[in-house]
Amino acid sequence: MKNKFIYFFLLASFAIGGCKLSDKQWDINMLVPLAHADLTINNLINDTSLKKSADSSGSLYLVSVQSLKSLNISNFLTVPDTSFQKTVSLKTLTLGDRTLKQNITLGQVAKNPALGLSGQILIAENGHKLAIPPIANAALGKTPVNATTLFTTATFIDGSLQLNIYNGFPVPLTHIHFELLNQTNDSVIIADSISIIMPHGSFSNSYSLAHKTVSGNLNLNITQMSSPGSGTDSVLIDTTNAIAVTLTGSNMQVSSATAVFPAQNLVNDSVDVVYDLHGPVFKYFIIRSGSIDFKTTSSIHDTMHITYTIPGATKSGEPINEHLNAPPNATVYDSFSLNGYHVDLTGQYHNTSNTFYNILQVHLDSTGKLEHISLSDSIYIFYGLFHVVPEYAVGYLGTRSYIEGPESVPMDFFKNISANKLNIPNLKVTLHINNGIGAPASAILKSITAVNSRTNKQIPLICSKYIGTPLVIPAAPDTLTSATLDLPLDYTNSNISDLLGILPDKLLYLFNFTVDPDGNKSNYRDFIYYKSTISASLNIQAPLELGIDGLVLQDTIVPNITNNIDLSRVQNGTMHIAVSNGYPVSAKLQLYILGNTNKITDSLFSSSANTIPAGSPGSGNTAPGTGTVSVTLSQSQWQEIASNKRLIMKVTLNTANKQVVKIYSNTHFTAKITGQFRYRNSTN
Repeated sequence: MKNKFIYFFLLASFAIGGCKLSDKQWDINMLVPLAHADLTINNLINDTSLKKSADSSGSLYLVSVQSLKSLNISNFLTVPDTSFQKTVSLKTLTLGDRTLKQNITLGQVAKNPALGLSGQILIAENGHKLAIPPIANAALGKTPVNATTLFTTATFIDGSLQLNIYNGFPVPLTHIHFELLNQTNDSVIIADSISIIMPHGSFSNSYSLAHKTVSGNLNLNITQMSSPGSGTDSVLIDTTNAIAVTLTGSNMQVSSATAVFPAQNLVNDSVDVVYDLHGPVFKYFIIRSGSIDFKTTSSIHDTMHITYTIPGATKSGEPINEHLNAPPNATVYDSFSLNGYHVDLTGQYHNTSNTFYNILQVHLDSTGKLEHISLSDSIYIFYGLFHVVPEYAVGYLGTRSYIEGPESVPMDFFKNISANKLNIPNLKVTLHINNGIGAPASAILKSITAVNSRTNKQIPLICSKYIGTPLVIPAAPDTLTSATLDLPLDYTNSNISDLLGILPDKLLYLFNFTVDPDGNKSNYRDFIYYKSTISASLNIQAPLELGIDGLVLQDTIVPNITNNIDLSRVQNGTMHIAVSNGYPVSAKLQLYILGNTNKITDSLFSSSANTIPAGSPGSGNTAPGTGTVSVTLSQSQWQEIASNKRLIMKVTLNTANKQVVKIYSNTHFTAKITGQFRYRNSTN
């Protein structure tokens, strides 16, 4: 119960001092209420440790849940960070499949000086039928081929050039020798010979572009071509008939190029990522927190588009499908929250575990502009799943043992009790083991030792029934209910009363927990939540019937009065404490001045002058013990109280002959504090 202080100013009586100091300054005698304190059992032990009995008596029980060790999801499932690196260079960037066509008409060939008179006749007979004479070893020379739609210039790592020649002339072509040349320096790209192409027939062949540099302006140089002519047959002469040359570049990977690069996927990786969980096998989990983080750096002159997909990770029915852009000559960071996603851990084909299927795609959109790119240009991608913490997981936790301890935990149950001896009759103590995970477990309690650090006392628990004995804990039956095991400890099977009798402030313990001791009997249906625990505790309940030798109630009091009184002007005087003691034991009262550093600077009462008689036993406390304790304070003590404005009140409860008494929730120890002193007044 929180103390309530009543502060007010009451001038009970005053008289002008024996001698006049001046016309403006004099002493008066004053009686002033300073504070009202009310101490209950709540000033001994925290409210959460106290419970009223179910009957109407209002008697109190001390209740404590002293936690020992807990195992939680971090003990069973730690998801490792997964990260990947991908560097995409021009080796994976292609110019695509591109085609260009070039026609060489019969009229163009006829005008070639190499055909002489025969060519002039062909031109003159255009539209008429004529027997075409044989042509022998004609050098047709160079015909320009414009390949700038493919590239301006390119040096190839790999690729092929498919050549197709269709003979649209009415006569066979034989003994053809040709070259494809760069216009700039006549360097040969390909050279070949063709034995014959019949009228309306074709010739096709493929040539490697590896390690060749090709410009966009080419020449097709026919160094030799023959024809047997049409013999005695007359054929229709059409000077628009043509030899159709088709060039198709395929799989063109370049070490450097100035070209219009087509839209394309540079990366299309689909992979199952397997988590190494060191034993546990999970099929599914829900993510509580985590993120997908990206870092991209690109020197490629076009913007890259990155798509990262985990088809089996969904939220509101939608899978993870993250998009980000990597602009030219820039480093970009991005992060995507995984909170709340449901993750299928059975892989791409749903036949495994601890595995998620993910897809990374890097796409280049064509700008339609000429760009120069070399092997030094690249895009670097670093990405991964980081700090993943599951909210819920289903699978097999794995048969594993956890040795917890030797470990120490503080015991706060008696922290506010200052007593040389404490006897607690009708003690009820339970060793409580709680299993909040959906997997069976077993526990072995190796030892528990109570320690009082103030007195250096230690007592180990003696209980042959439970210590060293495997304790079987069933799995939690569902997601809302825990499985529990309660083992009573009392004077018939243990020395638990001796343990608590030394008022321990900590417990030393050693536990051994084993999860899934019989293996994967659930067939991957174990479950665990983020807040699920396997825990052990000592649950203590004792009626507050205490044999007491020096039990102390304590509270801090802040004296305060109206602005009309300034305690620093007090010359000397007496502090009176009128006490009403409802406890059925005698009490000794002490007041301390608390300094501004939270340290006691002075005690106000001698031990022989501050005993308050006991109240009458009973739930009503109708006959409290009463008394008044007075102490004379010096001017300096009054001024110290005025300066720091804090007092500590301690009430020590004592029993005669160490008898057992019963404490009630409506028991009070009240104190009204007044000050009677000489006060120096001034009109200044």
